[in-house]
Amino acid sequence: CGCSGCSVGRAQRLKGANWERDVARLFLEAMPECGARRAIGQYRGGAEAPDVLVPGLFWCECKVGKAPPLMRALHQALEDMPTGQGLTALAVVKQDRRRPVALLELDDLLDILREWWELKNAAG
Repeated sequence: CGCSGCSVGRAQRLKGANWERDVARLFLEAMPECGARRAIGQYRGGAEAPDVLVPGLFWCECKVGKAPPLMRALHQALEDMPTGQGLTALAVVKQDRRRPVALLELDDLLDILREWWELKNAAG
């Protein structure tokens, strides 16, 4: 419509979409061929799609901006993520001019660390 509010909203949506693409790319750089991608629309079973899906691993909600809502992003991931698919809810948040952070429930982090520790020690 040409009003400044519309252009600000559009700019924020574009910034968010760019951040989601960046997050998917970062996962692919860390784990080539993991299949990380922006998930647009609906997920199987009609659930809301995550911002970024790492199949079999993470259901990611991504936020970026001046004061992005870290806990709200994690709660959104936890509420929207389907169960029984081996996924972990993850919030990936970047505050303007700051380094990004990732937030997940402590039990999920401990599960990931246990698996990593077992693999590290088995390779011995």
